[in-house]
Amino acid sequence: MKSLPAKLKRLAQVYVDTRDPAVFEQIIDASRPVVFYALHTLKKYRNHLRVYEDVDLYDTAIVGIHGFLSEFDSCWSNDAIVPKLISAIMAEVNIGFRDRTKLHYVSGIIIDKTTCSDAQEKVNNSIEIRDQFSASIRKGYVTESDFNLFVDYVVQGETHHQLADREGVSIATMRRKLKHIAYTLRSAWFIEGWEEE
Repeated sequence: MKSLPAKLKRLAQVYVDTRDPAVFEQIIDASRPVVFYALHTLKKYRNHLRVYEDVDLYDTAIVGIHGFLSEFDSCWSNDAIVPKLISAIMAEVNIGFRDRTKLHYVSGIIIDKTTCSDAQEKVNNSIEIRDQFSASIRKGYVTESDFNLFVDYVVQGETHHQLADREGVSIATMRRKLKHIAYTLRSAWFIEGWEEE
């Protein structure tokens, strides 16, 4: 366990430098004991979390790992790595399960899937999102296909099941992928400002 902080720090630095999804999967694997500890602690002291499926809490915790990576600083000591990771996971779970509405947000854009039913409205929302986040594609933070997948989910209202079937992956993998895309876009907006060139 003593070697875990050093391993996480090394992997985090590689991921921040390369944005390699394979490295992110390694981080998830290495972080699993920390994730389980954080979720166990949260469920112990947050009674409302006990009614949710472990897979939902786990997927949200993975988004917390993105938060940890977005804030990562190579100057952090090894002793600071695990506490900061736990803090990021707990913060994301607390936020994610504080209000379980059907609102899906990326940066300052909020789209209510329950009211976005008109075909033209969906087209307009798709254009708006693409305009807001065109830089994320241009700069290579997300691929065109991943971005389209995210728009299909948020705007067009396709479900995890439908997208998973279409892409030939498991539902859990699709949910994780969508959250990965959402967090990448949200982090890019807040951290870099995404000023148009």
